[in-house]
Parts: sequence; C-alpha cells; structure tokens
Amino acid sequence: MRLKLTSIASSLVLAAVIGFSGATPAQAACNQGPGAKEIIGTIGGAIIGGLIGSRIGSGAGRGIAIAGGVIIGGALGNMIGKTLDCEDVKRHNQATYQAMNGNPNGTATSWNNPNTGAHGSTTPTSSYTNTSGDPCRNFDTTVTNANGETQTGTGVACKNSNGGWDVS
Repeated sequence: MRLKLTSIASSLVLAAVIGFSGATPAQAACNQGPGAKEIIGTIGGAIIGGLIGSRIGSGAGRGIAIAGGVIIGGALGNMIGKTLDCEDVKRHNQATYQAMNGNPNGTATSWNNPNTGAHGSTTPTSSYTNTSGDPCRNFDTTVTNANGETQTGTGVACKNSNGGWDVS
C-alpha cells in the first residue's frame, strides 16, 4: 500500500471520501438511513486502523499495534461518520475527480458545503506512469468537517480502465 497519511484519522477521512471511481462506503451509507454512516465509519476505521497497526508493529508488539489500531480506528471512523454528511462526501469526490483529471500538478480544486460549513481541497502534486502503463498521480487532500476539525493526507491514485481513479 503506497498511502502515506499524517494520522490514523486522515486515513479514515480518505477511506470515507476517496474512491472516486464508484460508490464509496460513505456514499453507500447515505442511502441506508440514520446511523448507517456511523456503522460504516466504525467498520471501515477498524479495518484501516488494523492495517496501519500491522505496518507499525513488529515482533511481539505487532498484535498490540493491530489491536490498538482497530480500537482507535473504529472510534475515529465512528466520529467521522457522524460529522461528514452525504453532500460533503459528494462535493469532495467531485472536486477530487476534477483535480485528478484536469489540474496541473500543484493546482488545487476546492469544495465547500455552505449548509454544514465543511470544506476541503485536493491537489495533484506529481504524475507518472506505473509499470502497468496506467497514469498515476500523487496528491494531497484536506477535509475540514462540520465541527471544524481538519484532516490532511497524501496518497497515490492510478487511473483505471473505467476512467475512475483507484487509491493504492
């Protein structure tokens, strides 16, 4: 996995809102009714937290790092599920897709939701072709939720055969 994030919470934001090649878990939760965003956030956060923990820990401490990642990731995922609404996710995905498809490196595409106060941006930082011949871009992304909490992350996305972008 070539996704470097500034915090576990950042990875949860990216998991919730990046995935601009189709319906994201957060978008799917929008169609499921009250409480679904929190459930999806908790499950997704626990999975991602466990994965991060497995990369941080080693030897006998690896199990503890994984367990800690699952617990912290689940809690943060639940919190994020409560604070990003469906329109926030939609606006972020649209801005990210636009940035990845049309922006020169270093040029941000911003979004905001005046109804919630959430806002953010995505900036492609460099471009290259991977070994499979797919165009790829490094990017920075920032999301400030309705509570004013800002999360930032960096990642790599490669364009797939359907024209969407897969975060790797």
